[in-house]
Amino acid sequence: MDTTHARRFKFFCIAEGFSWIALLIAMGVKYTQHMPEAVRWPGLVHGVCFIGYIVTAIPMFRHVGWPLERAYGVGLAGFMPFGTFVLERKWLR
Repeated sequence: MDTTHARRFKFFCIAEGFSWIALLIAMGVKYTQHMPEAVRWPGLVHGVCFIGYIVTAIPMFRHVGWPLERAYGVGLAGFMPFGTFVLERKWLR
């Protein structure tokens, strides 16, 4: 499965996972150091990566031929800690 759609989706899976980790670290700084501005940029990057993750998942169903039942897994992985890393490892390799 080395299509353009799969490569884009794989990129956003990994980017969304790492941006989530960065946001967690920033939230720790925000609440321990009382710096609310610490989450501004990591939050923005994570939001953009999450939207990219969802948008690039759609062609995986239409063009790559994923069954519609996988939509539940894609949605769940987007909200579970480290879920996008697991999804990338199981479904894209």
